[in-house]
Amino acid sequence: MVTCSSTGLLLGRSVPTPRAAALSCRGDLAVATNWRGLYAKTSTELAVLHSQMPEVCELTESQNRQQPQGSGALSTVTAPLAGPSTFFPTELSTPMDDILGLMRQRARRGYNVDAGRNAQLTSDSALRDMWLWIRDADIRRNTGSYSIGYGSDVSFLGIYDVMRLRRKNLAHLYTLAPIEAGRARQEVSATTRLLGQRQLALSYLGWGLDGPIREQHVRTLETAREYAAAAAVSFVYGNHRRCLQSLELSPASDQKLLSFMFKAQLSDSALLTRSFAGEADSAPEDMYSSPYLQMIFAYLVTGSWHAVIRHMSGLPLSWRLALALRYFDDAQLMAYLVKTGRDAVRAGSMDGLMVTGISNPGRVLTQNYVDATADVQTAALITIFDPVTTLDDPAEHWIYSYRHLLNMWRMFTTRCLYDIAHASHRAARGMPRMSKIALDIAVHPADLRCQYCHQSLAVHPSTGAAAASQTPLPPQAQAHSSGSQTRLLNTFCPKCPNKLPRCIICRMTLGAPVVVNDQHAADITQ
Repeated sequence: MVTCSSTGLLLGRSVPTPRAAALSCRGDLAVATNWRGLYAKTSTELAVLHSQMPEVCELTESQNRQQPQGSGALSTVTAPLAGPSTFFPTELSTPMDDILGLMRQRARRGYNVDAGRNAQLTSDSALRDMWLWIRDADIRRNTGSYSIGYGSDVSFLGIYDVMRLRRKNLAHLYTLAPIEAGRARQEVSATTRLLGQRQLALSYLGWGLDGPIREQHVRTLETAREYAAAAAVSFVYGNHRRCLQSLELSPASDQKLLSFMFKAQLSDSALLTRSFAGEADSAPEDMYSSPYLQMIFAYLVTGSWHAVIRHMSGLPLSWRLALALRYFDDAQLMAYLVKTGRDAVRAGSMDGLMVTGISNPGRVLTQNYVDATADVQTAALITIFDPVTTLDDPAEHWIYSYRHLLNMWRMFTTRCLYDIAHASHRAARGMPRMSKIALDIAVHPADLRCQYCHQSLAVHPSTGAAAASQTPLPPQAQAHSSGSQTRLLNTFCPKCPNKLPRCIICRMTLGAPVVVNDQHAADITQ
């Protein structure tokens, strides 16, 4: 059995390193062995949480042997681009320190089970990128093309786990035909033994668009006069000449100046790199206000992709990951993923789920996010897409707390939609629609019985009518019910002649009809 070490590596556990895993270069394994001590300085509470997390294993070798070895090509699902976006509705006006009011206002505006809509309802860049990634992952899962075995779906894997997929599992997802292989090599400039994993990871991030779709997206940004964003998209894809064209279209003087530098870079790369060597770190931070221009400028003056990523702090994490996947070698890439995942888990940055995935280390990341922000709403909504089976999982507490908030706000429709979506995702994975904790706290239906003979007064399961109406009344009861009192037949036990008891609150006999109009009341009082 090949055990999964990604969970242990992200959480700092002592678990075996998968040295037998295929496609793991020496740098990958060397970096992986250093993951174990990453969380030596975590708090006691986090250590307790780590000990409660269930161990999750990768596919065993026996499961892998059951995989068909066919070479059927995957019909690539083009997920919506998780890159720059020119339109997001205005964020809620509630200050972030009033998290209870913010969660209530979000819920009123539809912040619920639709990941795409959730991304539009928040201005927090980390949450927005996280919801866009979940939206694309849910699209992948619904296609059914990302299953590598019975009950094993890789749609919600983090980038680190995607990079560690075995060759046979990757071949089950898709086979790189000569044309596809050529396109992948054009998009990945680094020398690598993990070409297929990089290409799959880029598609997970929304950065695997084909040429025509990519050009259409760039033109859309240019039409919206987002020239810096359009140039940055082409730059990350490695199309420097298209990047230069976008910069030249801009009327801004700073972008014009950057286009001149870029044109000189294209004419004599080595000379320009030597002349500007070391000036990126000493350049003023506000030399370019746009993070897109800062990224391009850092590359022009250094020629180092590590320096470029250091100057990309103002851009979404998906941009930095896409650039690392294209230009870092295998050892550098795995080291960068380790550091990024570690920092995201410790800081509780929700966009780090793109690296860790939702399960296991992603659970710790989400718990740290809840501890820092008290945003139990987002944590509970995330669990819809990854239902759990363990009783000690913190997700059960998030779900219970959010349901309680919705009940307190009397938002019962939102609560029902959430429960239905959560139950549907559990059923789709072969799990009971309700967790054991939910079943334990659910209110069980009352079972009414006669206090004399213990006859059940429940609804008959076959006809839907009350059990009292299925049995003829005994002679003693029939003597008391004649004429206008036929409406009170159900006030007697269907088995014995005794009358049913009265309600201790309203003092009406059990089974008495409800008065719905004046005529009905007149019939009863006659």
